[in-house]
Amino acid sequence: MKQNLPNGVEFFEKLWVGSAAPYYYVDKTSFLVKLLSSGDEVSLFTRPRRFGKTLMMTTLKYFLERGCNPAFFRDLEIAGHQELCDRFMGKYPVIFLTLKSVEGKTFRDACLALSGVIWEEANRHDQLLGSEKLSDAEKDQYQSLIDIIKEKDENIFLFQLKKSIRLLSLLLWRHYSTKPFLLIDEYDVPLQKSYLEGYYDEMVDLIRGMFGNAMKTNPYVERTVLTGCLRISKESIFTGINNFRVYSLLSDDYKDSFGFTEEEVAKLMGTYQREFRLQDAKEWYDGYRIGGKEIYCPWDIINFVSDICVDGNERLTPNPYWMHSSGNDLLIDLVRKTAVKASADLETLIAGGSLKKPVEEELTCRDLTQKPSNIWSVLLMTGYLTIDERTADGRLRLRIPNREVRSIIVRELMGYFSEEAGKNPASTYALYQAFADQKAAVAESLFNDYLKGHISIRDSSIRKEMKENFYHGYLLGILSTVDTLSVDSNQESVDGYADIRILDRNRSMMIIIEVKYAEDDELERHCQDALRQIRVKHYGDAGSSSQMEDCDTVLTYGVACYRKHCHIKQGPVYL
Repeated sequence: MKQNLPNGVEFFEKLWVGSAAPYYYVDKTSFLVKLLSSGDEVSLFTRPRRFGKTLMMTTLKYFLERGCNPAFFRDLEIAGHQELCDRFMGKYPVIFLTLKSVEGKTFRDACLALSGVIWEEANRHDQLLGSEKLSDAEKDQYQSLIDIIKEKDENIFLFQLKKSIRLLSLLLWRHYSTKPFLLIDEYDVPLQKSYLEGYYDEMVDLIRGMFGNAMKTNPYVERTVLTGCLRISKESIFTGINNFRVYSLLSDDYKDSFGFTEEEVAKLMGTYQREFRLQDAKEWYDGYRIGGKEIYCPWDIINFVSDICVDGNERLTPNPYWMHSSGNDLLIDLVRKTAVKASADLETLIAGGSLKKPVEEELTCRDLTQKPSNIWSVLLMTGYLTIDERTADGRLRLRIPNREVRSIIVRELMGYFSEEAGKNPASTYALYQAFADQKAAVAESLFNDYLKGHISIRDSSIRKEMKENFYHGYLLGILSTVDTLSVDSNQESVDGYADIRILDRNRSMMIIIEVKYAEDDELERHCQDALRQIRVKHYGDAGSSSQMEDCDTVLTYGVACYRKHCHIKQGPVYL
């Protein structure tokens, strides 16, 4: 019987990777070997979200922490390093903090969320209350950590938060006579969220205070390991911390510790007899280059293989799992602030090209607005871009890694353009009115105005259907802002899927639009091709949609686009 795939499992102990393991596990414990053999006092690993950071941190936590079950590691690579196991396995107290949920609309809300994280970890070490090695005063201090969430005085509350990690490490050292390991997962989430919500300076001050007390002047911590997406500037929150090592997407060290290699993906898909979908997996979820190594997003692969293992789903179309795993707030904010200035570059990327850009590894969130060119550094570090090659002048050539990420960026751009269109409802409604009044030339003129004002797709090696998807999405986004209409995309008809279908119940009318990209600039011919598709696939026939029953008239249009130009031609009218 095959093991279950670990969809959403982030805690190592839930995997039970011994002989009775219920879940499939890709052995990444070479990470433990390398990390524990190093001399780093503070190690920061930056990777995009859903690349296995939390699972790796919980693996490290379970390996180090007292009470570790050696059987969990029996069949893994780390078990072959007996000296390391004898020295580290189950020998240390561990402070484990994950900051991925520390957010809020206000600074106070975020502080409450952070105090909840501190409370939960302090409460996990409740053996300290009964410790014979702690004085009554120290036990009172421990109780203050448990009660931190109840503190009403803001100044005392913030003071306690800044001292909390140092205090807990001191008490654990007193109790065990062994310094704890400090593990902080997703350390940069509170900073990203505070930047988006407008209380960034207050959060920087709080995190700087916590980290400074925990790492800079703290003799009670053995070693510290952090993970995150961004490398926030050392001058911002890591001031004065010595022996600080950062392992980013640009580092050769630990290049295959997070994410799946091609060999690991092939083995996984072969185990579940789905190796015939390897090309789809590569096209949609591969493309990341970390330290020169090809890496797949593990969240995508696990979900994709899980879905296509369901009976009848063997040929299921790949889905953008990464897009739906968490918010794209930072991407949205960056795109909206830089869309106009960076439009030509975004166009090149969407069209399958690459950009030669300088990349800054150390940033503060404030840099994103003060220096818009930093968008490329952020998009690289958060997984929306990847490295194509290093150039001789020290810059990087960047590209979109795969089809999934391209669909995310196109979708967010479409959302931005739709919002822009919504700011001028008269113009948007005029475009729809032209379609409804069968004035193809007017609709063409109005849509051309939109194209000239925003970006278009240049010719490149990208497949034609991706270019069509871009213009399809753009027109769909504009027309969707007319709130009196029901606008659908890719809705099934008799023999296919119509690109855009607009239902105007007030007029008992439906409009069907098919969009084509004219790579050869023959707009008229491609309009005719679009109308032929509508006719041959019976998009406008009665009965092709249940909504047809509400319509007295069905209008059809072919739209052909080339760069910043379009041609619109009306087809048959169905009554």
